[in-house]
Amino acid sequence: MAYSIGSRSVLFTNCVLIVLFVAVSGTNCSRQTGAVHPAPRAEPRKTASTTQPSGGEPIDWSDLGLVLSRVAAADSVRSDPLRASEPLIERMLARLAMHGPSTTPSRFPDSSSRTAYYINAHNLMLLAELEGVLVSRTAGRWPPTSMNAGRWTIDGVEETVFTLQAKAIGESANDWRVRMALFSGRRDGPALWPRIILGDMLDVQLDEITRAALASPRVVVIDHGLDKRLLLCEELFAIQSELVADYERRLKTRGASILNVLLEWATPFNRETLNSAVGYAVAKLPRDARLPVSTVP
Repeated sequence: MAYSIGSRSVLFTNCVLIVLFVAVSGTNCSRQTGAVHPAPRAEPRKTASTTQPSGGEPIDWSDLGLVLSRVAAADSVRSDPLRASEPLIERMLARLAMHGPSTTPSRFPDSSSRTAYYINAHNLMLLAELEGVLVSRTAGRWPPTSMNAGRWTIDGVEETVFTLQAKAIGESANDWRVRMALFSGRRDGPALWPRIILGDMLDVQLDEITRAALASPRVVVIDHGLDKRLLLCEELFAIQSELVADYERRLKTRGASILNVLLEWATPFNRETLNSAVGYAVAKLPRDARLPVSTVP
């Protein structure tokens, strides 16, 4: 049926009155029954702070893991992948500047997680320094007055590789295996481990790292020349007496040597080689401060 404009106005007015009546009736019913109908609240806007991990979640080490998988070679660091990894290194350093055992303690509830943090931070900082030297210099050695002297904000405070090294060793209650996990930054000494260190796997990882380190010519060298020497990198040479004392205490024996300690950790493949050094004098492996880099792609 066709309606005139006037009829439409009457119909519209009636509808409005009906709606108003229902709304008022509903309000009276709500008041009588005690029901509460709060106004809907708008969803909060997500900001950068609300998207950050909560305090108890583990830190994101993925950038460091990617860098390590790219740059760590058998006994050196791949130079070209290291240069290309600068954005990842910078992003990881920025993350560590705000997160750590002091600034976000709930993420690091035990000594294992804190030790792993300091090892990772140390190795990352040394890679950052090494990358900077590769970019700024063409020489194959560290600058003599500034080797490992860079400073970065880590966990809210200014750190160097030396202070992070001390924190890793101290937090582990002087576990000597931690020294083998700390990249030396030289051509001698512990090599760069190709994976991140995890607190919940720390003991297993340190065993694996230590066995690999003691089998490396960067750490232990047998010199069959005229001097007949067993050469130890400076990190291992400095603590040999402690290792021997611990060995004697554990095995209830006397007269042990650092060779006994090395044989305890040796693989069957390396044990015969080490036994060839029986009776050799122990000396420190000469420091090799050349950049530990290679052009291996």
